[in-house]
Amino acid sequence: MDKRAEIIGFISIKGGVGKTTVASNIAYVLAHDLDKKTLIVDGNFSAPTLNECFNIVDAECGLVEVLAGKERLQKAIVEITPNLHVLPVNFYAGNVEYNQLRPYLCSLIGKYDYILVDGSPALNDETLATIAASDRLFIVTTPDHVTLSTTLKAIKIAREKKTAIYGLIINKLKDKKYEIGMTEIAEATGLPVVTSLSDNEKVLKSWAVNRITTSKYPRANVSIESKKLAYALCGKSYRPYGVISSIGSLFNNKITQEEINRALVNTQFYWVKYLKSLIFVDIC
Repeated sequence: MDKRAEIIGFISIKGGVGKTTVASNIAYVLAHDLDKKTLIVDGNFSAPTLNECFNIVDAECGLVEVLAGKERLQKAIVEITPNLHVLPVNFYAGNVEYNQLRPYLCSLIGKYDYILVDGSPALNDETLATIAASDRLFIVTTPDHVTLSTTLKAIKIAREKKTAIYGLIINKLKDKKYEIGMTEIAEATGLPVVTSLSDNEKVLKSWAVNRITTSKYPRANVSIESKKLAYALCGKSYRPYGVISSIGSLFNNKITQEEINRALVNTQFYWVKYLKSLIFVDIC
């Protein structure tokens, strides 16, 4: 039976929250650790970053050319590994047909297990295109009041567009008193927090050498938390490796709220996959 990928968007309408880092790490784990055929799409047309993230140099064409009808979609897709493909953006053109993003991605859902879209970090047509193209969204935010206000706007827009939201990904935690607590964020947004990632200089170190953090620093908090969410999407539970971690897990049976939320994400995902499998013609 053909794969029927769900299109999952990662959005924020404020720059600097680490959205691209989150999306690229989850894509890497799905492809590398879980052997899933994964496509990650750069939805940031005006300031694309996936090229640098995956060390794509001088791509022959990109998503802009495809949406403009100048190139075939398959020609624009770059193979990083057999399981991990990237649909990059080479340059920005003002006349991009943003409403064509979903039809093009829908044409690929039989070829991949997962299609991830890294949206633009601004409230513009690019972000609206990611929302419209996605079956479900993760909203990436940081634990501060300025970002929370923009996060609430992103949630409002997604709901107005009737795009379902899996939950919140809290990034760049510093464990400081001035930060907004996870419970407070969940209550303010009405959404579950599915994972939280600590602020870590290893993210910048990996970016400096065009490497995915999970690949270069697999034991970093960012990597471990990315694995937990990626595994949850596949119906699995990730446990950090190592003797100490394994022994610790035997004596710590406490289930965190985030683990419960990730389990709910998985349940939602597989209901969608099951319903899609009952439909012989893909509807987009």
